[in-house]
Amino acid sequence: MKTRRIALTLALAAGLALMTALLLGVWGSNAQAQQVPKAPNSLANIEMEAGNVSGVREPHTAGAAAQQTFTPTWAIEHVDALKNFDGMTDRSLALDSSGNPHIAYGDDHLYYAWYDGSTWHKETVDPAWGVGSNASLKLDGSGNPHISYYDDTNKDLKYASYDGSTWSIQTVDSGGDVGGYTSLALDGSGNPHISYYATTNRNLKYASWTGSGWVSETVDSGGSVGVYTSLALDGNDNPHISYYDSTNSNLKYAHWTGSGWVSQTVDSGGDVGRYTSLALDGSGNPHISYYDLPNGDIKYAFWTGSAWDIQTVDISGCYMGTDTSLALDGSGDPHISYYDDNTSSFKYASWTGSAWAIQTVDSGLGFGGNVYTSLALDGSGNPHISYYDYTTGDLKYASWTGSEWVSETVDSEGDVGWYTSLALDGSGNPHISYYDLQNGNLKYTSWTGSGWVSHTVDSGLGSGINGHTSLALDGSGDPHISYYANGYEDLKYASWTGSGWVSETVDSGGSVGLYTSLALDGSDNPHISYYANTNRNLKYASWTGSGWVSETVDSDGDVGEYTSLALDGSGNPHISYYDDTTGDLKYASWTGSGWVSETVD
Repeated sequence: MKTRRIALTLALAAGLALMTALLLGVWGSNAQAQQVPKAPNSLANIEMEAGNVSGVREPHTAGAAAQQTFTPTWAIEHVDALKNFDGMTDRSLALDSSGNPHIAYGDDHLYYAWYDGSTWHKETVDPAWGVGSNASLKLDGSGNPHISYYDDTNKDLKYASYDGSTWSIQTVDSGGDVGGYTSLALDGSGNPHISYYATTNRNLKYASWTGSGWVSETVDSGGSVGVYTSLALDGNDNPHISYYDSTNSNLKYAHWTGSGWVSQTVDSGGDVGRYTSLALDGSGNPHISYYDLPNGDIKYAFWTGSAWDIQTVDISGCYMGTDTSLALDGSGDPHISYYDDNTSSFKYASWTGSAWAIQTVDSGLGFGGNVYTSLALDGSGNPHISYYDYTTGDLKYASWTGSEWVSETVDSEGDVGWYTSLALDGSGNPHISYYDLQNGNLKYTSWTGSGWVSHTVDSGLGSGINGHTSLALDGSGDPHISYYANGYEDLKYASWTGSGWVSETVDSGGSVGLYTSLALDGSDNPHISYYANTNRNLKYASWTGSGWVSETVDSDGDVGEYTSLALDGSGNPHISYYDDTTGDLKYASWTGSGWVSETVD
């Protein structure tokens, strides 16, 4: 889950990302033997042999079609086995300063995996039962992982953070069933802010870390409000939230003035406002992409300074256009990727300054409504998109060259590509985490400049569509992943050492690790938020440098699903999550001495 005023990418629907990686060797360690906390960088935890990995990408030719297919040569490795993970989003993946991927995921437990440049490492961050789904991962200034995730057992929002040596796990909010539709952002001091839905009271809630504890408050309680939230912080670190009003079927927007919350209806023209994605431009003005259900259209609204300007981006009637991803370029212009269910096509829309330009990136993806898109813009503002081909069951990647779309199949071995999460490193090379549904594996792939190199980070995670992972890259560009092991129902964490993956169990106390979200702090220590299904609580785990520390952040009802975690400049965790008991969005933050949780809506 960090804020950027410009080129801010916000995932909308549950656009999801599971881990990837094709690979180097097969391992033979018993997965049960890995259920012990280990330092993320501990070579003692490497469970695969390093090998040479190569990929071949066919060169572009003059006059090539707008979409090209490539056939890479893959090497494959197995990192771990028998895990479950669920509800993975593009918040599950993060790249460190060296462009290395980190992933958080889980369902039975919370897991984390990262790549150090040559090796994948993984570990169980929160071993509690039923935690780790909907994990959201962020890396702090030191590259340490921080993860917010859902405790399905206790219905709580959890948070895990790594300080360089030890994982610290906390329950952010446990007041009823809270933590759905969470969105996490870090302020200038690194303090976490979370918008989320409280199911119990059906309110929009907001939580922030004061430095000593979590403070949670209700932002909007006017009816059933607060699903599909998206959070962003302006230059003064004031929160802005877009969300859906279920009672009136409207798109709403709320922001903090410095003394109180002001909420307003942005669009009331029919059933509008689902699957919102919010970004702030350089002047702090909000831009929102969302779905028009009756007309099946993608819409876009932005604040001019005095009024809302509402536009229909695509009027083709793209039924269930839920798989959208929004980003703003350097000029503050919006870019949106989405799925057109009428034509089974993957589309891209960009604002030219006077009109929307719509292009079909890929077609014939099959009926299903879920292509799990993830969008990122490079330094030149060119879009890069990872997505799932429903027809072939493949992971695909598309990029704009400046004159045409180039699309290629990245992974076609089985039913792969669910819950993709895309990040670009400092050189603009793509890194993708995703889920292999057929084999129940967490995978990760990256472009080397000449070919795709993929790894199976963790294998045998268990049956079921539980692909909650969260990826982050540390300062050296090595990947870290938190994830849920379905077979064991543990929270796990994996990282790449440079020669192999290291995986460990973070929390195995019951069914833990669902809705995991990972972030790395300034020292590259992992922090994870997740859901403990057994107790239905929100939990948080962090690495201390010598071991994992996990704690319950919120246990008030069924709280902690759909977590998103971010760290502030001081490395303090902020988690947004869902309260399933009240139907509220909640936010929890660490004050320095305790957790403060509040209902945002």
